[in-house]
Amino acid sequence: MVQAEAPRTLAYAQNDDPAADLTDLEERRRRLRTELQELRDEIKDLQRLTREATDFESEAREQQARLASIGLVDAGDVGHEVCPLCDSHLLVPVPSVNEIKRSLAGLDRQLNAVRRDNPRLQGQIAELEEKRTTLEADLGLVQRDITTRIADNERLRVEQDQFTEQARVAGRIGYYLENAKAISDDDGLRLQIARVRAEVTELERALDQEAMEERLTTALSLVGRDLTEYAGRLQLEHGENGLRLDRKNLTVVADTVDGPLSLPQIGSGENWVGYHVAAHLALHKLFRARRRPVPAFLMLDQPSQAHYPPDRDVGEITGGEDEDQAAVARLYRLLLDYCAGQSSQMQVIVTDHVDLLIEWFREATVERWRDGIKLVPIAWLR
Repeated sequence: MVQAEAPRTLAYAQNDDPAADLTDLEERRRRLRTELQELRDEIKDLQRLTREATDFESEAREQQARLASIGLVDAGDVGHEVCPLCDSHLLVPVPSVNEIKRSLAGLDRQLNAVRRDNPRLQGQIAELEEKRTTLEADLGLVQRDITTRIADNERLRVEQDQFTEQARVAGRIGYYLENAKAISDDDGLRLQIARVRAEVTELERALDQEAMEERLTTALSLVGRDLTEYAGRLQLEHGENGLRLDRKNLTVVADTVDGPLSLPQIGSGENWVGYHVAAHLALHKLFRARRRPVPAFLMLDQPSQAHYPPDRDVGEITGGEDEDQAAVARLYRLLLDYCAGQSSQMQVIVTDHVDLLIEWFREATVERWRDGIKLVPIAWLR
């Protein structure tokens, strides 16, 4: 009995301030991303300057070639109104030979300056490229450290919760043993001990935190699989990546090669509406499969608002004239196929302004509140 009162010793990870450590890593990742972006912008500016210098050099060479022939003509004392080749008088004066030569000398100086600067520009670009490679490597290391820290913090939380729960159960056992009546009969005492041991075993089985976490991980994996499928059918942004439901922040996360993207980072009303609908459908599919006591219906109000103004009565559309109509048609087709695939165990109720001119949509329509027909008849208000 004394052994049952004493909780088992748990050795869990020690960390003075896990949240502060993770905050420092995230701040460092943000700083590295800022530095990397500034470095990329600087490289682009230098590359653009190099292209402009190259273009200028080509143009200047062409002008130099055109002016080079001036060396064949003697400057002399001929005025601007006399042709330097045939000595005929010109109605429109032309630049003097000396002026053209000065222009040619100016082009030579500019070309020499470009030739001197170009190697320095290339050297600066190479140096910045090397720095960018180093920053990208540092950013990858910080991202891996953040992933590791998140996993460590979650494991620490689970182990601490398990220790607390174990202490609570041990207290209940101790309270029971302190208040148990002494039984003089040996057979009765053995029976009492057997009952207590059975209760301890049942409580320990209920405290199997690892098994509970495994079931939760499996459930979230199933939800993520269906969420990815529905997002693909709706052609949502980042729908081609692996999607999961973040139970801590209650949001949808897309795992990309550049890191996780939460729903606020994905943006656009179409994506927000689509991912919310996909998440609801994935969760309800799991509830139906496990026969959970969750009502088997889902009600949506105007899911087409992401494509049309809320104050506009869209009316009849074909579902194929533009991308907005196609997106609305995909959403309603997914809802129809979802209900049909759940063996009529799931009902989705939608109120909306749009009216698709498609046979399957018209067959699923229950009521059209138009031309004076309303949910609440006007006669009821009189």
